[in-house]
Amino acid sequence: MSSIGIPNVTSSTMFYGNKTFGAYNSDDLVAYFRMKPISEVIAFLLLSIAVLGNSFTIGTILLDKQSRKFCSAYLFNICLADALFAIVNIAGETIFATWDMRMRLKHQCVEYSLIYLRFFTYTVSMLSLVALSVERFAAVSSPVAWMKKKPKMRKIKEFTLAIVWIFGILFPLPYAMCPKFSDALTIPLNIALFVLLHIIPLCTIIVVTFKICQVLYSRVTEPAADQRRAQRDRLVALLVVMVITFFIFFAPFHVLYVYMGFARNLPINSKYLIGSRIALVATYVYPALTPIFYFAFCKNFRSGFSKVFWKCPSTQ
Repeated sequence: MSSIGIPNVTSSTMFYGNKTFGAYNSDDLVAYFRMKPISEVIAFLLLSIAVLGNSFTIGTILLDKQSRKFCSAYLFNICLADALFAIVNIAGETIFATWDMRMRLKHQCVEYSLIYLRFFTYTVSMLSLVALSVERFAAVSSPVAWMKKKPKMRKIKEFTLAIVWIFGILFPLPYAMCPKFSDALTIPLNIALFVLLHIIPLCTIIVVTFKICQVLYSRVTEPAADQRRAQRDRLVALLVVMVITFFIFFAPFHVLYVYMGFARNLPINSKYLIGSRIALVATYVYPALTPIFYFAFCKNFRSGFSKVFWKCPSTQ
């Protein structure tokens, strides 16, 4: 669901998919209409930062060898998915800002296509984060065994990433078919999306990250870490920050989405619409912050970014 999932109030009857909001009192929506332009500016600003930041990150990883040493293939995948996620939502926000309800109802297939692309890019980013957390746990818990198996890991990563992209393409496919959802289909689909794309991955990440922190805490008394261990620990710290940020900014939206799927009569007042809008715009914060996290946690990445984008080729 992109910004199209939050209703655009233009008539006395409003729709969310096949759901009707019903009549409303325009006096109840004054606060919403005052907030709407501000939310649009914030949304476009966050999405623009996300596109530019992740594009710079992808360019740095591709063009600088030192950055590639730090960056896991999964981190690169997250950057790519987050950049695509932001681009899709720029299209959704443009529709939200410029189309009235009649136009949106007339072109519902366009909106469903954007819903599909949003779920697709979100799924790739989320599952890549799961794969990264599992990989870091294997590296931290058994570093010697990890180094021995490292030559074989490339094939495992390639296979895992292929599964991630295939699952991302196929799972939300019903939305790409411009469906006319009934409640009999909407509720099971919403539950499946919520459980498979949020609950299970998030629980997996939390458990694995907790295990990683346990292992690192047990090694506090060991001699000072060498450069390789320090780099590994920074990557774990980056993972922890990304997980916490992801949960904070995506959880309200997922709760809202499930609620909208179950509710038969959605409320139509400023409190509900403003809350819905905040939950949606909050999801744009995560992809805007991830490039900043890479820059903050990786000295090699900062150096690579400087070499690629600030220095002229003749001076390198």
